[in-house]
Amino acid sequence: MADTARPEILCIGFGALGAIYSYLLSQGGAGITAVARSNYDLLTTTGVDIESVKYGSIRGWKPDRCVRESEPESARDRRFDYVVCTFKNVPDHRSASEIIRRFLQPAAREGQAAKTLPTIVLLQNGVGIEEEVSRKLVEEEKVAKGVISAVAWIGANLVDGGKKVMHGGLERLEMGVYPAFGRATASDAEQAALNEFAHIYKSGGGGGKVVDDIEAIRWQKVLWNASWGGLSTLARQPVSALLTEDTLHYSVGVVRRIMLEIVYVARACGLTEQRFPMSSVDQALDITLSTSPVPAVHDPARGGNLAAVFKPSILLDLENGRPMELEPIIGNIVSKARLHGVDTPRLDLILAALKPNQVAAVERANGGGAHTESVVKFSDLKATSKGNWPEGAPVSRSPNTYV
Repeated sequence: MADTARPEILCIGFGALGAIYSYLLSQGGAGITAVARSNYDLLTTTGVDIESVKYGSIRGWKPDRCVRESEPESARDRRFDYVVCTFKNVPDHRSASEIIRRFLQPAAREGQAAKTLPTIVLLQNGVGIEEEVSRKLVEEEKVAKGVISAVAWIGANLVDGGKKVMHGGLERLEMGVYPAFGRATASDAEQAALNEFAHIYKSGGGGGKVVDDIEAIRWQKVLWNASWGGLSTLARQPVSALLTEDTLHYSVGVVRRIMLEIVYVARACGLTEQRFPMSSVDQALDITLSTSPVPAVHDPARGGNLAAVFKPSILLDLENGRPMELEPIIGNIVSKARLHGVDTPRLDLILAALKPNQVAAVERANGGGAHTESVVKFSDLKATSKGNWPEGAPVSRSPNTYV
């Protein structure tokens, strides 16, 4: 723990997700420092209202203290036990390690106990997001002692200009250690840090569990993000608009096939049926279909709790002209597919349709300049193709792709 009696937690990214999980961690006994942007004045005066089916009405909740995102030095007056990252992971804009590093104290001095360093908790969407943070902050710069990877099953949005969080009845956090380089499993210290974080979270009322294979859980979550979330974003409609009597028979088949593409890529990456069962597709479908008003599929008992107005975060970013989590949710899967020669036509379509908006949003966010360090360009692709396609085209035409 830090010097104080209670665990100290820094939350970077204080949107709907950051507010919900900061609230739960504070209820579990942690001191919360929130990194705020446009909502700094709100959080330091009236606080944020949380309207939750699961947790009830919480009026004017505030973290213990706030620091402005533009003043990272304000957070460096103390050491934190955990740094919870709920900000959008947009590597084609700014890398996650670059964002986190600004709020951390300098690297540990030689001989200084590693236990004084924070553990980074990546509570973000997508697959393949941990390596960059672990390599930069744990291995190279040594400003953190480990990485916890966490997957949130939750539907929550900010409304009323950020004054209120609307949350349904679904809230489950699955978390595991991302092992340090050179190890296949977590060390005792990494596991202890994970168990302590889980204890704080559960003590605050959170519903979740520690898992041994967090990579498989990430792939299960991206089934939903890339399929229902991707189609909702292309339609520019809340997910509920895909579930009506007039739309369901069009959307459900497309969503299922997007999910199957993701499973095929995961298999090529080494995730076996035991780690990532095909039944995950049915589960990801059912949890959403059960909220449909169509009598044939409507079944509240199956666990779906999406609000009628719920929009995936990637859609909210598109509507507001902000950079989207396109690479972690879609792009990383497509890149892995190309590496292994797997066709992903539906994912390709989503990525191709959203990419122009993403490029424009990143350029705006960078003041007109592009940041392409983390982006895979056509000229960088090494995939081989068959059939009447130019050499190196990013689509495999192999008839054995899906075998």
